[in-house]
Amino acid sequence: MVAPVRASPSQVVEAERPANATENQGSYPAEITRDQFVWLHERAVARRLEWAAHAQSLAHKQKS
Repeated sequence: MVAPVRASPSQVVEAERPANATENQGSYPAEITRDQFVWLHERAVARRLEWAAHAQSLAHKQKS
């Protein structure tokens, strides 16, 4: 594994886009599998539900 390189503010990266790339493709379109996408989506839904329950719990507690 190669160590990360710190770029200076004046450096510009020229990365080639995949031939089938579209403008709004996302972070890792070529690498992510369907199973990973489904898992990430399910995890995001679960986290949103956890935060909603937490917010509701806080709303019902009395402030001292």
